[in-house]
Amino acid sequence: MDHSPPMTLREIGVVRSGHEHLARTPRQPGAARDEREALIVLHPGAGIADALRDLAAMERVWVITWFDRVRGWKPMVLPPRGPRVKRGVFATRSPHRPNPLGLSLVRLLEVRGRTLRVADVDLLDGTPVLDLKPYHPTVEAWPEARAGWIDELVRAERDGSAFPNTVTWSPPAAAARDWLWTEHAIDLAPLDDVLRRDAAPHPYRRIEALPDGDRRIAWRAWRLRLRVEGTAVAVVAVESGYAPEVIAATPLGGLVDDAAQRAFARWGG
Repeated sequence: MDHSPPMTLREIGVVRSGHEHLARTPRQPGAARDEREALIVLHPGAGIADALRDLAAMERVWVITWFDRVRGWKPMVLPPRGPRVKRGVFATRSPHRPNPLGLSLVRLLEVRGRTLRVADVDLLDGTPVLDLKPYHPTVEAWPEARAGWIDELVRAERDGSAFPNTVTWSPPAAAARDWLWTEHAIDLAPLDDVLRRDAAPHPYRRIEALPDGDRRIAWRAWRLRLRVEGTAVAVVAVESGYAPEVIAATPLGGLVDDAAQRAFARWGG
């Protein structure tokens, strides 16, 4: 790539969200099952109050951010949806870009001082904010525009061909899944769609083959043990990603999903 002179960007604020782990952060705005509100807190400075004038009347706002936890970029990436085909990064929303800029369309709920209360957020807590721009539905909404491979994926999802596998849960696995959701709001159900699409071992989807012939998919600090026969995928167990001795030796609050991990170990997971 051409090495142009460096540009200067100034962080104007920071995202304060409940999304602390990449694996549990929605991949797109509004994609979470239990959408939580978030805050965009602008830094104090001359002109900030005037810069926010009239924004409260807008329903949606573009938030331009800096993916500060991304290291390096990849010209070809494997999107999380669709077949195992790598795409050019400029044809995807991957954060692994030459410049790790993020563009999120959030729902604006309130402007109070230097703080914006927003929803439909797909950003990690602490993400630097570079700019805010209003969403203009009359000039930015083109629902009939071609979207290339994404159009093909949407058609495949509608006709069912994107989901060749059937997924079942054994009674113990289903009981553990339901217990984690009802007791700790930990949702494993979205993994159904991942496995219905493709249960083949793959590092991006965090699916690995085990020595005994089973497979395992990792999600955050949890693991699902799988048995795959052709297009039949059976989830046979839900497991912690931590060994029992690690849970026992770690101080309270030191684990991902700490309370759930300890309760799960006692519950019998």
